[in-house]
Amino acid sequence: MYLTAKEIKNLAEYALGITITENGLGVEDSELDDMDFLISSNVEVQDDNGIITNHRRVVSCDGCDGNEVVPLS
Repeated sequence: MYLTAKEIKNLAEYALGITITENGLGVEDSELDDMDFLISSNVEVQDDNGIITNHRRVVSCDGCDGNEVVPLS
C-alpha cells in the first residue's frame, strides 16, 4: 500500500489525537503529497550482520537508496 507523507501525517494525528504543526522535514505541508512511501507486509530483512528477521510491516520510500526499509512492527 502506498501512502503519501501527508496521509501518514493525517493518520498519526488521528491515531494519537494530536495536531502535528511542524513536520521536521523542512518542507511545507503542500509538498508532503509528493513523498510516497510503500508499506509492505511479511518482509524478511537482512541486517548488516547478515541476520534475517521477518517483520509484519515495513516501510520504504520512493527514491531511497537501494532496498532500504524501516521496520514498523
